[in-house]
Amino acid sequence: ENSTVMYQKSSPYRNLPKSLTFSISNPPLNNLIALLDDKAKDVSKEIHNTELSDSILKLYQTLQNNIENNEKKITKINATYSKINEEKLKLNRQLCIAKKYDLFDAIKSLLDEYNDYKEKISVLANHIRDEKSKIRKDRKTAVANDLKTYLQYFFGNKYTFDEKHFQLYLKALILMMKLKTF
Repeated sequence: ENSTVMYQKSSPYRNLPKSLTFSISNPPLNNLIALLDDKAKDVSKEIHNTELSDSILKLYQTLQNNIENNEKKITKINATYSKINEEKLKLNRQLCIAKKYDLFDAIKSLLDEYNDYKEKISVLANHIRDEKSKIRKDRKTAVANDLKTYLQYFFGNKYTFDEKHFQLYLKALILMMKLKTF
């Protein structure tokens, strides 16, 4: 036999129901509910039923056993959950260490690449400096040759040009300097 118990409570929340219905299919419990309903209607009525108290005691013991079993299951679930958390932490640590080594490798390769570029830049700077000095020397010799040509054309053999020191001398002075050193 099924009994229906109505539990009413005013709810401050709009979405929660105002009453809950529980369906109980336990005959001793149904008998107890019926007796308690009768007692609620007539408070002076006495209740004497040893079979009912024995069944209530059995239900209480069953309920206690279920609580203990549920506590064991909850403890097992909590232990599993903590193991999962420990495993997650361990995996995250390993992942961080792996990422750190990846970053070190990336930084090392970038530094090697930087040093290679730095070396190439140094080689190119030396090459540019050499080319500039060649151009300067070529210009210097071109200017010296042009100057010699102009001196010869305009002044004849009156002046000489020293390419080593890039200086212009009067031939008479050169002859006098040679005579003095002689």
